Amino acid sequence: MNNADVIKRFVKNGNKSATGSNLYYRDNRLINYSTAIAQWLSDGLVIVNRSHYSSTTTNHQSALLSELHKAGIKTIELDGLGFGVYSLEKYIDTNPYIPYEIKLQQRHEQWRKEQKAKMKLEIKEAYKDKQFLVFIFSDGTYVKYNLTTNELINKNNKAVKSLATYFRGQILSDVINMFADDNTRNFLQHIYEQTRWSKIIDNNISTYLHKIGEYSNLERYFAAGITKIDTKIKYPLSDVPKGLIELSRIKNITISNRAVEQYRLLGDKLQNIINMDFMALNPDNLLPMLLNTNSPYFNKLIYEYNYHYKSLAEYLERESRFNSKKSHRQYVQK
Repeated sequence: MNNADVIKRFVKNGNKSATGSNLYYRDNRLINYSTAIAQWLSDGLVIVNRSHYSSTTTNHQSALLSELHKAGIKTIELDGLGFGVYSLEKYIDTNPYIPYEIKLQQRHEQWRKEQKAKMKLEIKEAYKDKQFLVFIFSDGTYVKYNLTTNELINKNNKAVKSLATYFRGQILSDVINMFADDNTRNFLQHIYEQTRWSKIIDNNISTYLHKIGEYSNLERYFAAGITKIDTKIKYPLSDVPKGLIELSRIKNITISNRAVEQYRLLGDKLQNIINMDFMALNPDNLLPMLLNTNSPYFNKLIYEYNYHYKSLAEYLERESRFNSKKSHRQYVQK
């Protein structure tokens, strides 16, 4: 009997034991090598041992949970058990399984507490004033960061050498959310998402402020209310066709180097495609493909083989309808 069959036999909770290559079912327990990974309780619940031992065991645990879910059987999940555990019931109160996302959140909250303990003065307000990001502390003092010169200026209007003196213990994500202006906050949040390296730890504010200079070309995009931007964009906003800017706002199209180049080449054709009537094809899905794809075939068919863009769009429509009908037939046959 293979391991998958052993798992199915365990889920059915029959009286017969079963043995696979490294799994066996006996005495209401599913044993992987010498360690119980599941156990039936008298009330119809199943204890599942989700402790990590090896990739093979993890695969067995996943397959088991899948079968239990299909059968509608409720589980009690455990974690952190050592090798050789045979009876799982006694660990129910001491070793509950905590999902990864919750563990992550718990570790993040612990980090926040540790950060706040390092804080001398808490930032209570933040806003943008011309080229400055202004930070006001709980005692009423302030500092302002010059986005043009990358200098931090104190209340005496002097440049500060060490940013860490003011920002130690501050939590970057909280500070970004203090900016009331949507465009400024979206710009700062975008940089935060691009530079953040850990789900638990926020970037150091001092390092983050220096990073802003690397993304300064994006500020005008966000100031204009455009939030879908490829970080590697090399074109200033003034060089982006107005039609593409409108598409980005209305159709949520990402503005990228490729999109700018494609729109310059196909702008009028793309605008006409938007206005075409399709039965199966969604123009909102077609536009991002034509603007941001790296595939050269659409351009090649038009400019080298003299295809008409409308014919190509209609061909894509027919293909979409055919695939939709094919999928429906396959679903009905099942």
